[in-house]
Amino acid sequence: MLRKLDDILEEFSPEDAIVFGNGMSMAVLGNRFSYSNIAARIRESYLESGKRYLSSVTDLRGSSINIEENIRYLDESSKILMNIINENIISPDMSIDKAIRHRDNTQLLFASSTLRDIYLDSQREMIEAIIALHPESVDKNPKLSKMHDLLSRFRHIFTVNFDVLTYIAFSSFVTNSTTKFSDMFVKSEPESTVAHFRPPENINNGCTYLYYLHGGIHIFTEAEKKVTYKVIRAPHETIITAVRRKINETGSIPIFVFEGTKEYKMEKISSNAYLKKCHESLGEIESRKVLIFGLELMDNDRHIIEAISKNKNIQKIYFGIYSHDELDIDYIKARTRLLLKNSGKEITFYSTSEYFSQA
Repeated sequence: MLRKLDDILEEFSPEDAIVFGNGMSMAVLGNRFSYSNIAARIRESYLESGKRYLSSVTDLRGSSINIEENIRYLDESSKILMNIINENIISPDMSIDKAIRHRDNTQLLFASSTLRDIYLDSQREMIEAIIALHPESVDKNPKLSKMHDLLSRFRHIFTVNFDVLTYIAFSSFVTNSTTKFSDMFVKSEPESTVAHFRPPENINNGCTYLYYLHGGIHIFTEAEKKVTYKVIRAPHETIITAVRRKINETGSIPIFVFEGTKEYKMEKISSNAYLKKCHESLGEIESRKVLIFGLELMDNDRHIIEAISKNKNIQKIYFGIYSHDELDIDYIKARTRLLLKNSGKEITFYSTSEYFSQA
């Protein structure tokens, strides 16, 4: 029988860390941010916009929830075609399949450009779906307060979520606590509605840090300056309103690590100074214990697994399981042990299902 989260929290010190995923958002807001809901919202948007051919992005490989992987296939396909084009072998006008065999640049350029447009459009639609699924207000949600209470126990807070629940919970205990917090973004002016990324010299300095491992809808990059910044809401705004304002003003797409495989995720992470710092920090924290909540740890999460495994300070991993089904629990235990078999860490499993039900 799995131990409850409340029963194991006393085993952590204030110097320890938490890594959490979409299961945390679903615990607070129900199925609102489930992958099936996101996929349904994207399909609805495609149909409303008349781009019916794009609805297949949500089930390219027979799965209606593997959106990130499908978007990655579009990106990869467009790059493959561009690589063929760069060989500069020209042949007469022909169909796309023949163009691929005979390397007709005109046809391939059109195909690559079309795939690239679909890829970028799919990114925008996924971002818009997540924004649209946010409730108008979550400040009075008692489960958000419970989330705040959980996060405030840890020195290092890592999330792979794109939504702003972490932002709201983090902001709430920045204003209500004497503890020093940082997400590594700093405002240049008190009245500014953006804060720029400024990495600390040492993350083990007694400050509590929040890391968005895969970006978020409120984090952007100025392409020309290669400067990463986060949006801050004005007094009259919600954070969602502020995000929409920034997207409308700049036409920018927030930083999201969509790519489906570990290799593609790491390629995106390595190309951005902020994301790279977050990932490196997971391997540098001096925490002895890490709590994993609402994160399945699949094969495409190996970059997270490797960062934890390489951290010699971490001795024990607490892995949360939501299911009550014994066979399912046994399967998750076996899969997790297999993924972490070379980590050298002690693994303890616990139940996540009861924690937020008490709020």
